[in-house]
Amino acid sequence: MNRFSLKALVSGLSFAVMTAGLLWILAVPAPVDPEVAAEEAQLFEEEFAEFFGEEPEIGTQLFLHQILPGSAPVVVIGRDGEELRFARGDAIVEPCLKLAEVFDDAVLLDDCGAYQLLKLNGESFETTVPRDGRSGQAAPMIADLRGQSAVTDLVGDYHQRLFRRPLSLRGQMDVVVKESTPGDKQILLFPGKDARLFSLLPLKNGDQLKAVNGIALDGGSALNSIYAELVDAPVLTLTLERNGRDMVMLMAMQASE
Repeated sequence: MNRFSLKALVSGLSFAVMTAGLLWILAVPAPVDPEVAAEEAQLFEEEFAEFFGEEPEIGTQLFLHQILPGSAPVVVIGRDGEELRFARGDAIVEPCLKLAEVFDDAVLLDDCGAYQLLKLNGESFETTVPRDGRSGQAAPMIADLRGQSAVTDLVGDYHQRLFRRPLSLRGQMDVVVKESTPGDKQILLFPGKDARLFSLLPLKNGDQLKAVNGIALDGGSALNSIYAELVDAPVLTLTLERNGRDMVMLMAMQASE
């Protein structure tokens, strides 16, 4: 396997995760510019098809209908069409999908250790649990950056650059891929050329990137599902692990969020 190409693929994925821009390269018609097409080919070579996997089977559909405020807020969630009430920490789908946090306009779902924001009267979320995964032992650290314009601008900046010249972002973040056992890959993030990624975002050296919008980056996940999920997603939800504890970062994909 070509080391340069693998680095390009992982770097491209990480930047897509951080900024939700690379998905547009896959979602929109191929650009006319042959140089752009050549760059995309470098990021996604056929030899790395193993990273993309199969589409997940249809799972349980969840929809957030109502948030009842209070000292112990209760939410009304539609689970495959049945409206049910849950409080923080309750199991929504056995064995390991839980209600992790309640916001004014959304809830945070712990989908077996992969976190996803479910907005009030927004798009539904489809979980494929039960799966081989874990639910966080402790409550996650949550960084809600949806109201920070500088972060939204950063996301927009990366989107524009990735759309035009994806490889121009190579090296902006240092991405290290470790494989402790065959098929068990860890994606670790470190500062690169763009200091904003570690100054505007609450990242620390060695944070492990584990999931994007509820889709786990493990051996059984399909990365093409991430791209499809992010096409119209208003919020980018990153699940990271730091010192054995989950950390969730929420970033607006649009200025209106």
